[in-house]
Amino acid sequence: RTADPRRRLELDTARWFKFAIPALCAPLALLAVPLALRFGRSGGFAGVLSALGLSLAGQLLLFALQGAVYAGRLPAPVGAFLPALLFAALGAVLLRRAG
Repeated sequence: RTADPRRRLELDTARWFKFAIPALCAPLALLAVPLALRFGRSGGFAGVLSALGLSLAGQLLLFALQGAVYAGRLPAPVGAFLPALLFAALGAVLLRRAG
């Protein structure tokens, strides 16, 4: 344990984000199903491009929320798992609309 509050915040945030990054994989996989149904006939490049875009959006959202946690605007667990929750909700909506 460290007495420095800034260092404690950094360590706490790093611990939560270590769990959140792998947790983002399942919602991204959930999003892959409706996107495959939608872009399956338009060729492989559209699917690859959408997958890269989603992965990039997830990483950018993680980095932005990590900055918000460091600035003290969000608690570390909320900032860490919010992208996974948002992508899971989007995947559920798209799955519901797809069939």
